[in-house]
Formats: sequence, structure tokens, C-alpha cells
Amino acid sequence: MSIPSYQNRNHEKELEWLLFTGIALLLLVAYLGIFTLTVAFLFNKFKPSKWLIASLSIVSILLYTVTFIFYQHGLSFWLIPPRLWWFSIPAFPLVTLLIPGVVMFSRFLKPKSQQEQLAEWERLQEAQRVLLAKKTKKRTEIKSSKAELRLGAIEVGDYFPDHLGIGEKEGWLTINEGVLDQHLFVLGTTGAGKSETIKRLVYEILQATNRNIYLVDGKGDEQLANDIRSLAYHHNRGIAPVFKLGFDKFGATYNGFKGHPTDIYNRLCALIGTTEVEGNAQWFADLNRDLLQLICYAPIGAPRNFEQVLSRISKKWLSDAFKDNESELEAIERLERSHIQGLVHRIRPMAREFMPCVGEDGFALEETRCAIFSMRVQSVGDTAQRFLDFLVEDLKDFIGKRQTHPSVLIIDEFGQFSNKNITALLSLARSSKLAVILATQDVASLNDEKTKKLILANTRTKLLMATDFPEDVALLAGTIYQPESSAQLYEGDTTGMGNVRIQHAFKIDMNEAAKLQPGQAFLIRQRHAAKIQIRQIPEVVQIEPQAEERRQQKPVKKYARSKTRKRPRPLN
Repeated sequence: MSIPSYQNRNHEKELEWLLFTGIALLLLVAYLGIFTLTVAFLFNKFKPSKWLIASLSIVSILLYTVTFIFYQHGLSFWLIPPRLWWFSIPAFPLVTLLIPGVVMFSRFLKPKSQQEQLAEWERLQEAQRVLLAKKTKKRTEIKSSKAELRLGAIEVGDYFPDHLGIGEKEGWLTINEGVLDQHLFVLGTTGAGKSETIKRLVYEILQATNRNIYLVDGKGDEQLANDIRSLAYHHNRGIAPVFKLGFDKFGATYNGFKGHPTDIYNRLCALIGTTEVEGNAQWFADLNRDLLQLICYAPIGAPRNFEQVLSRISKKWLSDAFKDNESELEAIERLERSHIQGLVHRIRPMAREFMPCVGEDGFALEETRCAIFSMRVQSVGDTAQRFLDFLVEDLKDFIGKRQTHPSVLIIDEFGQFSNKNITALLSLARSSKLAVILATQDVASLNDEKTKKLILANTRTKLLMATDFPEDVALLAGTIYQPESSAQLYEGDTTGMGNVRIQHAFKIDMNEAAKLQPGQAFLIRQRHAAKIQIRQIPEVVQIEPQAEERRQQKPVKKYARSKTRKRPRPLN
């Protein structure tokens, strides 16, 4: 019986609202007249400006003031509404202001359905978020301090315990330098403000720490490269070289052949992808490894450019190089021409791409305090991916061995490279003061589930910006206890009956995460989260852009053959 009785009450409320609205309209018609209301509605239809309405209203008030003073019957005509119909026509500007108020009051009194109440609640929530964002943007920037990064102003969020390294200072979110060594993951779609966030991070790192900066940009954004280069120069990091791939002109030359023979061997293996093969191709991969070891472990030393690598892939050169090593010489003599040509075909395309821009006469990571690798992955996808494999192996050798300063490696558009070696780099870098910041548009770009989990597990701090698929990162913020109410419905309306229970709810609403404005982000660290407004850095004073550099290919000296050497006897 409760549901029908509720329906009767709801119908009674609707009848009361209709009755009130009708009485209000009759009073307006009685005292203002049908002519005044008609003129006011027509005037309001043309959407006049506020200044025009205000001007006409002042004229109406002055006119009625004069009429009231000089009218012979004084107040008596206010008591006879029909006599006012003609007199009230000049008051139509005032009625124009009155009509929206009456309509709003009527809507306020009208009984609302469940759907209308939910829609109104969502509008109020959105208005509150917009107002909060505006207040946050106006918050004054705090002064920088040593070993503390100012990322942005806090809109709303959790309290971060001290051991997390995340703090709040005068309404700003601060990050301790040590947090960087546990790595940072930035997720945001195009237009979310990811590049500005990277610039903010670099700006703060340069100001608050003594770290080197190494940027790998998968978009090939020249403006971003110039901004980072200029920031480094103005913060006493010298003139940063910019290595370019996929551009019409080359940038700075990179020395990727620093280190011991084993290190160079690992880089060349990564370059040709010997670890990616399966099945029957494994035999050829093992053969290529054998040849690369002979090339890199030669008595005269490892190759220092791609010209030397190509010149060494020959049976004649290998025989001359290992003339004093009988065991290796016997293995070389058993090599067939097809075995060697297979490695030539694997390396030559990469060497052709990199010979003009990679060699011993370029910059090495330990020789510069800031370096930028700008690559247009969309136009040179496979080449860029191979180069990143090569670079990651160089970084592995650089960490803890050739590294002279704490450093930060930033890889923008990391998902486009699909490099699984990054996961090993993250673990290795943590203990060597090399912070890694990975940025991508979508977690789905990490391809396989295992790589995605490894990346998210090894980056303890996440920055979630606007994206259509925020679930994988937003869930890491954890849940909170909050009351959840339910209501009994009948034909789309509540019956007045329901219940309330306490249960878990996600800290970050997925719809809110997808609707974030540019520059807004959720910072997540160990099940704590805060919504922040990342502040843009001051305008960067630009320095001269990177000039083109192109290596001159050097002739390779042939290995001198010994005349007294005896060739081994063939086996019977």
C-alpha cells in the first residue's frame, strides 16, 4: 500500500505546483495587463543587452515617479488593476527582469523526478569543480627550496605521510628529490598538458637539484627540445646537444661506442634484435652473437664506429685479427660465406642510418650535463625503436660506471618505442641515482600485459592526466569508506523508502579523470592521491637552436696480414 499512497502524494504535489503557477500568472495579468506582458515577452525574445534593459528601466521608474506625484487620486488607482493596464505598458523593461525570476521560482517549486535530481546534482558538482579549479589557478606560487620540487597547486586530496616524500606547502604539492629515484609515470592523451608537465618537472629539477637531464622525445617536438635546451643553459648545465632522427637535417653527433668491448657487444646485439627471435631463427641469432663477439673482442680492441663494425664482418679480417689464437682461428675457418652475409644484412641497414650521426667523434653521456634525443617515431618507427634499444644498453653501461652526477632520464611517448629493456633499466637505475620519468598517451600502447604491470610496479609515483582510458592507473589510488544510499523507485520516481550502507568506493572517479582540464592531474603514490593543477613555467628565454652536424665517414685501415703465419692443417 506504500507505493500507491506515495504516488497519490506525488500527484498532489504536482497539482499544488500547477495551482500556484496559475495563481501567479493570474496576478501578473491582473495587475500588469495582457498588453504589458505581451510586450515584455516579445522584448525578451530578442535577448536585449543588460545595459539596454537597465537604461529603459530607469526611464520607466522616472516616468512612474512623476505620474505618481501629480496624479489627482493619489494611491487610489493602484487599487484598481484594470485602470493600470494602459498605464503599465511603459513598465515592460521592469517586467522583462521579473519574468526570468518567476520562471526560476516556478522551476524550483516543481516536483522533480529521480533523473532530474541526478542531473541537477551532477551540474552542481561540475560547477563546484570549475570554481575550485579557478581558485587553484590563482594561488600564488611558493618559493623554491633545495631538494624539493614544486609541481602544482592542490585542489583536493589525501594527506600524504612524511615517509612518502610528498608534502603540502602553502597549498602547493611538493616532491622530495628522493622520490624521483623511485621513478615517475605520466599518463595523458594529446592536449592533456603532458609536454608542459615535462617542462615543469625539468624546470624544478634544474632549480632544486644538481642532477643531469637526459630527454628522449618520441614525438620529435622541436619546440620542446629547444625549451629544455634553453632551460639547461640558464641553469648552468651548459649547451645541451640535440641528437635528431627522422628530420631533414641531422643534429648533434652521438658517441654510442663508449665503454668496454662487452658493453659495445651488448649494444650491437640489442640493435639487431638477437634476443627477440624464437624457434628455428634462434640458431641464426646464436651465430650472429658468435660473430659479434669476435668483432668486439678482437685483440686490437672493440669497434668505435659503424664503419669499423662493417669492415670487420669478413672472414679475411677475422682471420688476420685472430692469427695468434689457434682455437678461434679454427672456428673462423669453418665459417661459411652465408653465415657472415646474414650478419651483414642485419647490420648494414642500421649502419647506413646511423653512420652520419653516431660515432666516436660525437658527445658521450658522461661528457655533457644535459642531452636531448629527438626522434620522429611516426616516420622512422623501426629505426627509432632499434636506436632506443642501442641507447638503453649504453645507459645500462653508463649507470654506476661512467656516471659522474645523479641524473634524470625522461622518455616521452615511451609507448611508441615498445622497448622491454626499459623494465630492466628501471630496476638497475634505482640504486644508482638515475631517476626515470616515463610518459605515454595510453597504457594500452605498452602492448602486452606483463610489460604494463612491470612498468606500473617499478614506477612508484604516477601522474594521471586526461585520458579516455584512466582505469589501469586510477585504480592504483585505492579506495575509501563512504556512505552509499539507495532509494526505492516506482515508475521512475522515489517512493520515500531506502537504506544507507558504508562500503568501499574508488578515490578517483573514472568520469572525472577522463574530463580533466589541460594541466590538471591526479598524483598517485602508494594508495594516496591528490588532484593538482600543474603550473606552467615562466616564459623560456631561447638560445640558438642546435646546428646541423654530420660525420665524415672515415676510411678503415685494413688489418695487416702476417707473411710468416702458418695456416692450420685441415682436419682429416
